[in-house]
Amino acid sequence: HLFTMQLLSSQLFVTAFILLLIPPNVAGNSAFKPYILAQDNTPMDSASVQQKLQTAGFDVLGTFSPAQGYETVAFTHPELKKEASKASVPMGAVLRASLVRNGEKTELSYSDPHYWAYASGLEGKAVSLIAQQLESALGKEKGFGSAKGMNEKTLRSYQYMFGMPRLTDLDQLGKYKTFSEA
Repeated sequence: HLFTMQLLSSQLFVTAFILLLIPPNVAGNSAFKPYILAQDNTPMDSASVQQKLQTAGFDVLGTFSPAQGYETVAFTHPELKKEASKASVPMGAVLRASLVRNGEKTELSYSDPHYWAYASGLEGKAVSLIAQQLESALGKEKGFGSAKGMNEKTLRSYQYMFGMPRLTDLDQLGKYKTFSEA
C-alpha cells in the first residue's frame, strides 16, 4: 500500500505541475473586458473607420453622435447575424466602434465581440475569428471597461445583482410603431 500511495502522490504532483504550465486562455479562463482600446491617438475619422470595417467583411449599420466629440459606428458581421438568428435575445450581434475626442487626441475603441457574444447568449463559435478581423482592421492596445474582466463561463451566467434581469432576459416595457412615437 505504501508503494501505491507514493506512486499516486507522484502522479498527482506531475499532473498538477503540467496544469500550471497551461496558459489560462488554453484552459478557457481568458478574461474579457467589454471594450477594446484600438488606438490611443488615431488619425482616422468616422468615414475611414467605416471603410476599414467594410473592407474587413463587416456590415456597417449606421452612425450616430451622442455628444460633441463622440462618434459611434454600429456594425455587425454575417457570422454574428447567423448566431443571433438562433438566440432568444440577439444583443451580441451589433457591435460599436467609437471615436472620442480627448483633448488633442482622438481615441478609437470598439466592443469586444467575445464579451458581448458570451454575455448575450450567442453560441460564440465565430467570435475569435471576428476579434482577429477587428484587430487587423482597427488595431488593439488593451481591453477596458471592467477592472478584472470576466471569463466565458462567468459572462454566460452574469447577473448584475440579485433581482436584476440577466442580459438574456427580455422585458418588454412597451411596443411602438416608430422611434418618435416611443
